[in-house]
Amino acid sequence: MNKLHFLVILLYNLYDPSLQSPLFKSEMKVNPLTRGYEGLTVVIDKQFKSEDCIKIIKDIKASLTGTSASIYTSLSGQVLIGKVTIQVPEEWTDRACGIELHDSHYVGPGHIFLTSSNIAWKNQPKTLQSRGCGKPGDYMDLPYSFISGNISQQVEAAIRDQFLRLRYGVWAGLDDPLLVTSQQYARCRGQSVKEVIMNHSDFHGRRTVNFTVPSFKVTRLKAPKFVIVLENSVMMNKKEQWDFIRTACRNFILHGLPASAHLGIVLFNDAAHIAHPIVQLGDKEKSKARQSLSLQIKSKHNLSPSGGSCVKCGVNKAIEALGGSGSSLGGVIIVISRGQGSANYQSKQEDRTLENLSVKHQLQLFSMSVLPSELSNIDSSIENLAFKTGGESFIITDKSN
Repeated sequence: MNKLHFLVILLYNLYDPSLQSPLFKSEMKVNPLTRGYEGLTVVIDKQFKSEDCIKIIKDIKASLTGTSASIYTSLSGQVLIGKVTIQVPEEWTDRACGIELHDSHYVGPGHIFLTSSNIAWKNQPKTLQSRGCGKPGDYMDLPYSFISGNISQQVEAAIRDQFLRLRYGVWAGLDDPLLVTSQQYARCRGQSVKEVIMNHSDFHGRRTVNFTVPSFKVTRLKAPKFVIVLENSVMMNKKEQWDFIRTACRNFILHGLPASAHLGIVLFNDAAHIAHPIVQLGDKEKSKARQSLSLQIKSKHNLSPSGGSCVKCGVNKAIEALGGSGSSLGGVIIVISRGQGSANYQSKQEDRTLENLSVKHQLQLFSMSVLPSELSNIDSSIENLAFKTGGESFIITDKSN
């Protein structure tokens, strides 16, 4: 696989709803004081009707409150569900839901994906697990028909068991016997469900708390805003790789994002400028906006003769572009550079400044470093920033495969 294919795959996977995209995926964790799981996200599938919003939200709250009680009781009062965000589809209105809906940007199924039904699993909740024992699951598919009636203790226990699969990577229910022929025994090397759970870091320094009901926040999906922050110094073509980068970025602009997404472009070297303001992309086949954006990434003959790489300058301009589009909050910045910052960027103070800016503006940053030569002198500051904002960092070399 060459650099072009690798970069294309990385860009496309950022927004593929069929995958567990890292985009806007809230991290679930246990609050050490309340012992509550926080950051839990429930995404409602768009196939539901908005006029059913009030009842659907009521049923989700009731089922997760009961599930929390079941978890609390089964695990000796040591954990419970604390804070939950319920994201409704983009088309649903404040009036239909009876509340003011704030924006959120969770792409894909979240932690729990509320679907109308799932015949393959006999309309039972099911956690998809692509990793091994002790590793979090991908997400839980929760059919609405399973929670739309009376919430019995059996319903609560079934959701509890799937939640524990999602969080702790177990392969059976709490009450299931540990049989030599079971998936739990085979995948977890003979450990029981309870043993795997109690070995998790959530239970280091165990203590119990009083039960409290979960708190819920209801939000509405809003198409995120993206800014491609692309280094255009002559060093980006040191090994004739600019044509690969240019083609990958243009393909992403023309075909990779949905019509509802917004995108802008910042180019940087020693300094930075907004090459194209943030606009809605529109239809993939007829969009003038997509064409206009893609034309801003020009051929190698138009690269800047500068050898500088001021990532901070690029991020600052991206924030400016986001502000010009209505709000600088909650944007996604995709930095594509050679991964080797210029000398004037190597200060801890500038690292802190970038981190503070990202927190202030609630940014999520993804870094893709296309190395022009052998692995050496890689600037780790932008990589660290990507992780701190909930994004990811990738290094692409001549040997990427």
